Amino acid sequence: MKHLKKLQHQTHVYSHLKRHKQLSFMFFLMSFTIVMSSIPYCIEQVYYNIFSNYAAYHQSSLIFLLHVISSILFYINPVSSFYIYFISTKKFRQQIQKIIRCNRHNHFFIHNQIHTITTPHNIH
Repeated sequence: MKHLKKLQHQTHVYSHLKRHKQLSFMFFLMSFTIVMSSIPYCIEQVYYNIFSNYAAYHQSSLIFLLHVISSILFYINPVSSFYIYFISTKKFRQQIQKIIRCNRHNHFFIHNQIHTITTPHNIH
């Protein structure tokens, strides 16, 4: 009996360690994504403040392209958490796959239903 309790305790501890490791990995990915998506926008803002000559700033198409890329990265930041959860947690991926399979399965039956066609019988 003691051996069984010891095994249960070890299993419980292992599952907690696994969850902590997974959570730490997810937090690391979130932090890394936030920093990497914010840095280009911050650099652009510093550049704009240093070289505030508006005409010279917008003359270069390369500068405009970098502005667009940095803005996209900056505004994608809030959405990225979904993808990080998706990448980092196995349970989350399994649930999403289950939802997709269920919707695909239901979609199949909805479009393969037999509909009866009634025609009026006008007997004169």
